[in-house]
Amino acid sequence: MKAISVLLIGLTSSAHAALVGHYTFDGNLNDSGTSAGEATLGNAGLLATDDPVVGSGYLSLSGSPSPDTIGNDGAVSANSFDWSTSDVRSLAFWAKATAGDIGDTNATMISLGSGTGTGNRFDVRLNGDNLRLELQGGGANTNTVVANGEWNHIAIVVPSATSTLGDVQYYFNGSLVGNFSGSTAIATGTGPLRIGDSYQDIDRDFK
Repeated sequence: MKAISVLLIGLTSSAHAALVGHYTFDGNLNDSGTSAGEATLGNAGLLATDDPVVGSGYLSLSGSPSPDTIGNDGAVSANSFDWSTSDVRSLAFWAKATAGDIGDTNATMISLGSGTGTGNRFDVRLNGDNLRLELQGGGANTNTVVANGEWNHIAIVVPSATSTLGDVQYYFNGSLVGNFSGSTAIATGTGPLRIGDSYQDIDRDFK
């Protein structure tokens, strides 16, 4: 089973240090009252209630989407996020996957921005069964196993407006593991939040 429960996406900047997106998947794609707007389900996404980690639902991603579309097979926020002022952010989510049961090589859990320039795309995805942060033009693998058949909580923190890949911290199940590695500057482009797929191309579904 491949599933994502985005209980909190705290996409914050120095000018907006507050929760700006909260997707519970408890029968609706968005908690009313947040500024993130509604999201829409893509070809591989559906809401399920049989095994929620918290609340009463989650986003289930399984099978082969037909057709396999670019960046639109999981769930996509209705609004765009603009990072032109600051790339400071924290995002957190639950994900569940089984080792060896991921259909796409570059299975993406969370995707922000665009892919038009260096650093513009910000994808949290798997490298095999392990966590990877991928920017347009760079990326960093970790030894943190995500695809272990359990619900795991992942948090990613971009600490400053001038952060590079190596400045980004990641937490796993409540513990700070460390920083990613690399010198690629983060310059996330304006775009919607994608859950379970990437802006980059087809064959990146978390399915």
